[in-house]
Amino acid sequence: MADRRRKSAVEYNRTSGRNEVALRQDFPVSFYAAGPRPRLRALWRYLQAQPVPVKLERQERRDLFQAELLEVLAIEAPGILEQERLFARASQDFPDLTYYDADISLPLRHAARYGTFPLAKLRVSVDEQERVQAIERWTRPGSWTRSGRGCASCTSSQTATPGAPALPGCASTPESTPGASSAHTA
Repeated sequence: MADRRRKSAVEYNRTSGRNEVALRQDFPVSFYAAGPRPRLRALWRYLQAQPVPVKLERQERRDLFQAELLEVLAIEAPGILEQERLFARASQDFPDLTYYDADISLPLRHAARYGTFPLAKLRVSVDEQERVQAIERWTRPGSWTRSGRGCASCTSSQTATPGAPALPGCASTPESTPGASSAHTA
């Protein structure tokens, strides 16, 4: 989710006491524009004149459908809301340019950068202002059972991941799950 007041991504985490805590994370978002150099230079000047602070950089990137590297203008906004607004303005005023990565959702961007996914168990380090400093993922995609209970190391042997560590606070135990591994009893 985007926090409109602080221009950052917001992560929601459930603590062991089931209290919901809102944490903030700075999350700059980039997109790219390609086209003739004079048009990219005009877009550069246009973006510098916008009220949103942006980082602009000339880069070479690969287009999936072209053999050669492509010269692009990399545009980094401080957050997803600013990026969406900048893209909307730029694409309206510079429709002749080609834009890349402008429509990627925040959850997908976060997953690509940090390896997170919905319902993942995370260990999050925060500072005094409740801003995320580090993220450690404790689960892997697909490691939760269909019932939503248990981790890969303590569910039935058909879905268990060999050698997977047991997760703190896991809902099931080897004693209560038939055919489960003994990862919790070590």
